[in-house]
Amino acid sequence: LAEDTASLALPLLKRGTNGDTIAYDHNSHRLLNVAPNDFMTPMELREHMMFDAMLWGNWYHLKNFTTNSYDQYGEMSSLWPLEAAYVVRPWRQFYWEFSDATTGVSGSFLPDDVWRGTILSGNGIDGMSITLLARESIGLLLAAEEQGARLFSHGIQTDFVLETPDALDDDVKKQLRAALMQRHSGSNNAFLPMLLEGGMKASKLGLTAQESQYLEARAFQVDDIASVFRYPAVLLGSAGKGGKTSTFASAEQFFESYTKHTLEIGRAHV
Repeated sequence: LAEDTASLALPLLKRGTNGDTIAYDHNSHRLLNVAPNDFMTPMELREHMMFDAMLWGNWYHLKNFTTNSYDQYGEMSSLWPLEAAYVVRPWRQFYWEFSDATTGVSGSFLPDDVWRGTILSGNGIDGMSITLLARESIGLLLAAEEQGARLFSHGIQTDFVLETPDALDDDVKKQLRAALMQRHSGSNNAFLPMLLEGGMKASKLGLTAQESQYLEARAFQVDDIASVFRYPAVLLGSAGKGGKTSTFASAEQFFESYTKHTLEIGRAHV
């Protein structure tokens, strides 16, 4: 989302007798399309804007001006992003306090000092984080990924038991367990045949990834999170919640919907 919205054109238009034209000579056009400050490109600035909007529901850019003897504010010279995680608005006040422990930058900023925006705002001032609202879906996906990582790191089905007709002492148990891990653990040793002697039997206790529907659950969560951010699953290479692949015709509709309902709304926030 950050890359796609940042790559959109953001022309500054001025009204004229023959229609609107791009204001190449205006200082704001240079900040939005050439260089917002000495260290960032316009795309980086807008990526930061979308990133903060999705994570925190707000984005803030500090406006720096050149001063002159006639005005308190002269020409805008640069735009600097303020990380939304470090911005706080005091209760019932209309200014923002910023303190970044990493860079050491801090200060209080009035509305005229900051170019700001929100999403899902109930009062027009404080936005709501989409990522926070989707925390349950994201947490379930992270749990599924951790489960899969644990399963495949061993390379074999670990939830099984070896049974013997005779009792074994602790040393034999340790040797047997070590030999089993050395022989079968790891992806390089996966699916090797297991040899059992002395009446030993192997019984399965757990479920495989297919039986536990791990792959289906993970795919569903990816699509679920994508829908929260209005991102089409076809762009992620996902088959979708219905499990059906997209045709060329349906993919085209997905792209048009993504442009209309996601990218255009993102640009409108800017």
